[in-house]
Amino acid sequence: MPLGYAGRNVTIYSDVLTAEISFLHKGQLIMLEAPDLGRNAREPRADARPDASPKGPITTAAELHFNRDYSPIVSSDGGFPEIFG
Repeated sequence: MPLGYAGRNVTIYSDVLTAEISFLHKGQLIMLEAPDLGRNAREPRADARPDASPKGPITTAAELHFNRDYSPIVSSDGGFPEIFG
């Protein structure tokens, strides 16, 4: 499988008459070649996985619901909103 597809789900098509294996890429069937098993066993794997660590804090669904249900009682300037008089 091409390295650019690491971490993705693709549908593999197999032709039972010719034993060819292919996958769909932008509307075209791309034929896959049989790997060189000897070389494949000795070559180190390329790390093509996307970076698993997030780039900042993650806002979860639980946090969104909490912030909606329990909003601050003071406004951004430190005063109270109109509902408190």
